[in-house]
Amino acid sequence: MTLPRITQNQAAEIDRLRKAGRTNRQIERIVGLTYGLLSKPYRVGDDARPIMNRDHLHQRGWIT
Repeated sequence: MTLPRITQNQAAEIDRLRKAGRTNRQIERIVGLTYGLLSKPYRVGDDARPIMNRDHLHQRGWIT
């Protein structure tokens, strides 16, 4: 089973809202997360996707 992933910005916003006394459902609605996400385990990932290294595609001749 894969864990859902949220960004670091979303995690910081969740922490801020929890300190302000918001419930999980209110936080999910404010931040724009799916219903029930905060009641289950989740991962915090990078804010941006890593840049893909395309050197292996050049070596195989898939792109020029």
